[in-house]
Amino acid sequence: MLQVWASLGAGLDPKMLAAGSLVCLVGLFLTLTLLGRAFASAAQQAAWVALSAIGGGAVIWAAHFVAMTAYHPQLQSGYDPVRTTFAFMTALAGMTASFWAAAGGRRAWSPALAGGLFGIGVTAAMAAGLNAFQTQGVLMWSSLSLLKSTPVSVLLATAAFMIGRDMQGWKRPMAAAPLLFGAVAMVHLAATNGITVSGDPSIALPGRLIAPEVLAVLATFVAVLTIGAGHLVSDRGAVARAIQEPTPEPLPAVEAEAEPDRSAAPAPAPTPTRTDGALLASLGGDILTQLNGLAARTGMLARSELQPSQREIVEALGASTAALQRQMAEMVDMARIEQGQLAIRREALSIAETIGQIAGLAEQRAADRSLGFRLELDAASDRRVVGDRDRIAQMALNLVDHALASIDGGEVALKVSPGREQDALRFEVRAAGFSTEEKPRGSSLALAHRLSSLMGGTADTPVVEGAGASYGVELPLPETMEAVETPSEPQAVAAKPPPAEPARLIRVLLAEGDPSHRKAIELLLKATGADVTSVEDGPLLVQTFGAAHFDLIMIDAQLPVMDGLAAMRIIRELERLRSLAHTPAIVLCAPAQANQPEPSFDAGADAHISKPLTAAILGPAIERLLQEAAIQPAAQAPVQAGAAA
Repeated sequence: MLQVWASLGAGLDPKMLAAGSLVCLVGLFLTLTLLGRAFASAAQQAAWVALSAIGGGAVIWAAHFVAMTAYHPQLQSGYDPVRTTFAFMTALAGMTASFWAAAGGRRAWSPALAGGLFGIGVTAAMAAGLNAFQTQGVLMWSSLSLLKSTPVSVLLATAAFMIGRDMQGWKRPMAAAPLLFGAVAMVHLAATNGITVSGDPSIALPGRLIAPEVLAVLATFVAVLTIGAGHLVSDRGAVARAIQEPTPEPLPAVEAEAEPDRSAAPAPAPTPTRTDGALLASLGGDILTQLNGLAARTGMLARSELQPSQREIVEALGASTAALQRQMAEMVDMARIEQGQLAIRREALSIAETIGQIAGLAEQRAADRSLGFRLELDAASDRRVVGDRDRIAQMALNLVDHALASIDGGEVALKVSPGREQDALRFEVRAAGFSTEEKPRGSSLALAHRLSSLMGGTADTPVVEGAGASYGVELPLPETMEAVETPSEPQAVAAKPPPAEPARLIRVLLAEGDPSHRKAIELLLKATGADVTSVEDGPLLVQTFGAAHFDLIMIDAQLPVMDGLAAMRIIRELERLRSLAHTPAIVLCAPAQANQPEPSFDAGADAHISKPLTAAILGPAIERLLQEAAIQPAAQAPVQAGAAA
């Protein structure tokens, strides 16, 4: 092997060797990040393995021919097109087998199998590449030297797949890429080290050879194009699916704690990969938390003494923030629906009260656009039914929002009337002054259709008639004789049954690892006048709780050093050992865990709240938990109602 590395100085152009090395190292890193998608997506694993194998094969193929330009036989030379293509196909086959063994097997011996196939594939590809080389003379190379390098290549590749494991993030591919580069470089240098040429200028070369320089550029272009296309598909897939407004397709009806009723819809919609949708939902929740903090700051500023020109700017900022909050909330809900993370509850509700919840908000949004809004509730529709109060209200408001964004003037009417089917209600929107011009309307209508499909309903597309338009959805909402409960906190909160009386201001211990999120949540709490103590990790949370008294604890589930649920268990154990009173605790989670409250409750939490957070969510949840615990707050003013979210 020392003889192989010594070949670096044996008359080869170091610049071209460096260029080939750069192509190989960078290309392998990017290829491994694509391979990580195959580990993360069981549903689309074959597609990602194929894409990463094409990229990996192109990289090895390109790196070989770029590095081969460092060899100058001082004779006319070139590459046979057919044999060159065969070399590429050999590299592609080797990478496909290796990557499939790595991503598809997931057994203890999978890295060894993947490494063995990688080393053998590289050896075969290098041999095919050398056979494609043509020059004026007799070309000879040592197959024995090539075979001797294969075991070392296999060992390096095996180590790479062991270190990289599932190739998630960028650190694991970055650690594995140099080892795979070493596996490729070892075989290439062993192959080129044994090349000898007996020159004979009288030998005429075939006319259809590819010049070495041309092939090096072409191979590099193919590698860049392949990997670039793969990453473009990877990066844009989730966002494109979440923000587009597709033609409505019925989804299977979903009931709380029950299997989906697939007979209620023609066919389930395709589900994107968990990684894409969960990432979008998580990132969207983080952005919403920041927007909620910005809205809280803007609300405080609006209540201060301002000059007229300053107030105009603050009001414009508040309106823009509110619009961004709505749009981001729609995007997050779309992602959660696609991931199957949005559960539909079944509860007794009053249609008049449910639709009445959104009437004021719809009127305000219409007034902001200098438009009118009218609610028409058919007497036959004013009844008690079984359904999801929050999702019905959200669906109806999204129908109205789409109409408000679609007209230039006039008014929007929301009519609720009996549907065509028994026990069904129709929610129809009529817009006078409908614009036929293309406008950016967001995803309100698409989300409304998705929500109606989740509840087993059907939707129709807008019908334009003159200067007006109408559209709507029909939901199956069977009547019930059950008593209707007062609307509870928003669906993002899972908590124990709440008592009735309002709470006063409290001392809150907040544990949030991200500084910007921590500040945003502090603003939401302080907007209600709460006294907030903040910490950034699990051990500090436990230490701070043991040193002072707090009325409420808010814990992010994913704290650094010690996760939030582990810290929650320690706090409950401290209360038991010291005979302390039970302190109400809220666990904050990402949107992807919104419908998975059991781990939080098992750890000792009293409520499980999904981000993004708003004052409308936090306020009722905190009040109910404190009243349930019968906590008397310490000499502080009452909670401010309607604090800006």
